[in-house]
Amino acid sequence: MINKVGIAKGRTTFYILIFMSVVLVAANFSLGTGERPIIPLFDGFEEGILNSNWTTYGDTEWGIANTDCIGGAYCTITNVPFHQYSMLYANISTEGYTHGIIVEYDRKLSSLGRFAYIQWFDGNSWNSLENDVTGSTWQHKSFNLPLTASNNPNLAIRFNCDGWYSSATQSCKLDNVNITETTDWIPPVVTILAPENITYQDTIYFS
Repeated sequence: MINKVGIAKGRTTFYILIFMSVVLVAANFSLGTGERPIIPLFDGFEEGILNSNWTTYGDTEWGIANTDCIGGAYCTITNVPFHQYSMLYANISTEGYTHGIIVEYDRKLSSLGRFAYIQWFDGNSWNSLENDVTGSTWQHKSFNLPLTASNNPNLAIRFNCDGWYSSATQSCKLDNVNITETTDWIPPVVTILAPENITYQDTIYFS
């Protein structure tokens, strides 16, 4: 038997063909929206301040620079003495964002500056994006996070700059921090409630 189910979501209709030898009595459908939501977070620091998205802590704080930035007049910077550290942190809820999540940023360090780590939080544990980062030119970085980052009210990111590589004060810079959603679709999951609880996925046709 073939059951054809049409589900309207926004301006997009999803059709799921389910090939079964049992009668479909009831089903739950879980799927993403048909429209791309707004960006959860973008900060190019062009306000000239660290806005309320950010928390800075450690031995020294992060602030704003207006020289040697990329893509604008301002970026964020910290200057860290020997054997000290400075952390920049933001919590970004992706609740309601059911597609994949991308983290992007531009970074630059002084000649002996270092990001000890750059990490994201999935609600349970911290996960590495980069470790032991050096580099005295602007570098653009982009990472596709796993699906545990989607629809997550506890997503967070942190940048840890430290001064362990040189006895002189070193600097770390960030610009254009962007946490956004991909256009990839998370496949619908169909759970058959009767005659037994099973989960079924098949080809999806878009129209």
